[in-house]
Amino acid sequence: MVTGDVGSGTLGPSIEVVFVPHKRVAHLWPHIEPLIEPAVRRVERNVGIEDVRQDLTEGRSMALAVTQEDKLIAAVIVAHAQHPRRTTLQIQFVGGTNMKVWIEAAMKELRGLAKFAGCTGIEADARDGWMRHADKIGFEKSWTHYEMEI
Repeated sequence: MVTGDVGSGTLGPSIEVVFVPHKRVAHLWPHIEPLIEPAVRRVERNVGIEDVRQDLTEGRSMALAVTQEDKLIAAVIVAHAQHPRRTTLQIQFVGGTNMKVWIEAAMKELRGLAKFAGCTGIEADARDGWMRHADKIGFEKSWTHYEMEI
């Protein structure tokens, strides 16, 4: 499996969260794509799965792989978000199974990655169902995103 670059975090004996270097994305893409495809499908009018792959391979975004007993069970796609007053790590897509088992380990790794990259926060747009996990890992709902097609 992938080895960590900017640290690797473990939670218990079977969960491991590792940063996927952009040079390794092509090798792992067949395993990452099916995990994040449902999340990407929700916003496909703005971004497609090939756009996500290209952003990863060209270094505009980053992937974290979550394994359980050496099996890839989840992936998290993030990118820097440069705001006028600060830089944050933006969670773009999350996909996988049994989130309650790995989300705390993934957030520990994301916090470390964000600090290493000079970010002062982590942000995410998400479905309402995310809130059952978000509260437990330190997120607070600050706004709701609405869209209108014209």
